[in-house]
Amino acid sequence: MFAPLHPLWGRLIETLDSAPDIIRLTVSAEEEISGQKALQKVCHQAVDATILAQESGRDVDIAVLDSALRLAQDPRTIRYLAHPSVISGCIRLLKTAVSQRGRSSSPFRYEYGHLCFKLLVASMNICLLERYNELDEALLACEEHDEYAADYLASVALGLVVENRFQISYNGSNSNWVSGWATSDAQQAPLVSRSDLSTLLGLLWDDRKFILATSGLSGLLFLLSQYIFQEKNFNDSLDGEMLKGRMYELGLRYLLVAEQSQRAATLRAIDANHPEEDSWSVTPKHIDAEDSRLLMTAFIKRLSNGNDPSVFLTREPSVMLRLITTSTDPDTQDLLPGVIRCAVEYGWSMLFGIDLDLEHRLQGIARTLFGVLVFKSQFICPTHNPKPVYRLTSAARIEILATMRNSDLMDMTACIIAQLNPAESGGADFVFHCIALFFAALFDRVPASELKHSFQGYVADWWRFNRYLMLLRDGIIAVPVGYRIHYNKCLHYWFQIARLLGLAPVLEEHLGTSCSSARCPMGSMNEAVGFSCSGCAIVRYCNGHCQSIDWKFGEHHQSHQNSSKEGAEV
Repeated sequence: MFAPLHPLWGRLIETLDSAPDIIRLTVSAEEEISGQKALQKVCHQAVDATILAQESGRDVDIAVLDSALRLAQDPRTIRYLAHPSVISGCIRLLKTAVSQRGRSSSPFRYEYGHLCFKLLVASMNICLLERYNELDEALLACEEHDEYAADYLASVALGLVVENRFQISYNGSNSNWVSGWATSDAQQAPLVSRSDLSTLLGLLWDDRKFILATSGLSGLLFLLSQYIFQEKNFNDSLDGEMLKGRMYELGLRYLLVAEQSQRAATLRAIDANHPEEDSWSVTPKHIDAEDSRLLMTAFIKRLSNGNDPSVFLTREPSVMLRLITTSTDPDTQDLLPGVIRCAVEYGWSMLFGIDLDLEHRLQGIARTLFGVLVFKSQFICPTHNPKPVYRLTSAARIEILATMRNSDLMDMTACIIAQLNPAESGGADFVFHCIALFFAALFDRVPASELKHSFQGYVADWWRFNRYLMLLRDGIIAVPVGYRIHYNKCLHYWFQIARLLGLAPVLEEHLGTSCSSARCPMGSMNEAVGFSCSGCAIVRYCNGHCQSIDWKFGEHHQSHQNSSKEGAEV
């Protein structure tokens, strides 16, 4: 996990390796004594006001932090961390390290900062469980799952507690008593002071690029959300909305790497801090190209994990895309195809896998796949990018088009249109709007010749679906006038998609020419062919499948052997 680098802060952390240290550790009597002494040194940073800022942390090194953290892995010793001074001491240590870094990178990127922050989170989780009277029950799980570290099981238990507390707060109940901020409970000492939480939020925000190396943050997100709510709504802070936006982004970043037990609570934190201003989605969220690469890679890795297919049945990918679509960079275009592939796969899962009524599913796909990728955040042509001109490279365009083709994006578009309710014109208009904007943006960013070359193999399938829509419109039995209007609209947008993809000339050229294969799956509905046989110019087919079937079984078999005419591809 680490590589030697910094002379004071130790080894460099691989920022995308976010798996928590979950292996149980049995602490010996000697290690327990050493751990207690280490915790006292950390707590001393918080309680001794005589320590100057430049002297803070001198007696707390990596070995001290590691010794203190060992107590968190054993259920017999983890209660030593149930002391608020540990949290405050860690905050002061991190603040000092940041102030002393000079030209060095963030201490969060190194072993010292990682261990200090991990100790802070472990202590905060234990303190929260204790204040909610859930610690004893959480530690009982350690007996049932003796292979897992105590602090890991504590974070799992707290994830459920925090999710419920967010819901209780949403319903109007006051949760500030647990932080010690409620005036009605004067005997409850503050868990973390507002000033410390303000400092911590600032530290995390300034070094937010490296939050991808952390785990078990649901308790921290909850406390920070409570703090921001207080500042914005009760303390009349002028920075309340800004703090809310920062907290929102921190939650989105953590969701990319959060372990399963933390995701529901993290979603609650994100929802609780959703910015009220629309400007959030049109400003860049990545710090630099490296940060953009970290975020996009984390998203692809999360949705490409075959061990966790359940992510496609949740709203998590659509929430994560809020951050990813505002974090693209000209230097990370090579990752766009992977992100789009994951987004299209999520679209397919929404279409057939998520348990929602049809109208909500279709609007969800339109908003997530088509709307979010282009309309709201300008994914293909981002307005958030600081550079005045953002152009897709030729290599990126080729890979993006191949990804869309291989992911059956056109088929999914057809499925969405086919399932629209003709009696609900409002919902259909929203879906049409998102789809049209997506393909229009693609048309603006990709040369027409490349679009035509990439999608011309879809001509026969386009015709097949077009005829299907015509049958729905005309029908054997009479359909209501409103239905005919709906299907005419479907046909209009379906043709506009073909036009934007450069297929209109091809379609018009072959209109009225029928496939020669008697076994063509389109049957009498086929009105367009793709090419002529290489041996018979008069024998035409809509695709290679029809040609091969007719060569083997069709009545034109003998003529292929005898004809010397040479067909031309059309």
